[in-house]
Amino acid sequence: MWKRAAKRKKIEVGAMFKDIRALGATDAARGRIATGEVQTQLAHTSSQTTDIYIKEAIPDVSEIVMDLPWADEAK
Repeated sequence: MWKRAAKRKKIEVGAMFKDIRALGATDAARGRIATGEVQTQLAHTSSQTTDIYIKEAIPDVSEIVMDLPWADEAK
């Protein structure tokens, strides 16, 4: 069944089901889904395992709003 699905979606021969899970985990992290939620969806008992599935560093983004002194000058 995996081979048929991979052929339908034109996935390279070396791809495995875990590769698709890793892609999903990485996309979720990029979409700012919390690592804990990704861990739950992947049914991992350890966040370290989830970190292995997330294939690139996703930088933390601050939600802090700050007035910058030079921002007023541009107006």
